[in-house]
Amino acid sequence: MIKLIGCVLIISACTQMGCAMALDKIRQMKYLKLLRRLIFETRAMVEGGMTFGEIILKLSLQKDYSDFTFLSQDTSSPDVRRRITEDIYKSKLFDNEIRQTAIDFFEKLGTTDTNGQLAYISMSLAALDELTGAAMQGFGRSQRGFYRYYANIAIAKDNHNEGNKILWT
Repeated sequence: MIKLIGCVLIISACTQMGCAMALDKIRQMKYLKLLRRLIFETRAMVEGGMTFGEIILKLSLQKDYSDFTFLSQDTSSPDVRRRITEDIYKSKLFDNEIRQTAIDFFEKLGTTDTNGQLAYISMSLAALDELTGAAMQGFGRSQRGFYRYYANIAIAKDNHNEGNKILWT
């Protein structure tokens, strides 16, 4: 009876771990897509002639980007760009590659003429599209894999009476 309870607890713990890992991947994909949308919207604002401060203020007031706490509403400060990049670096919303792309984007936004900014925005969008494609390709496999891998753990009695073994399927 105790062995059965132990088996159930192990299977339950592994299943929960798989679910947590899958939810983390889902959350990362959500923020990756949201960052891409933010950069895409920024392109329209740059084309409209908005300044860096105006862009940050407008983005920070949008409800969709409320999870992006690095968007500061105080754009009058001269070190707003530095604070944004530091907050992105400290943020746990993105993995390292996406974090670096976001930092690079906000460091360079508003530092050149309109054509230079539009070119850099296009490069940032292309980089995010590549990261999104790679993440989506691995996402389908990993989402199913997490559930299968951690849920398909089996405890079996060894034929030679050496005790219980954990078999990974």
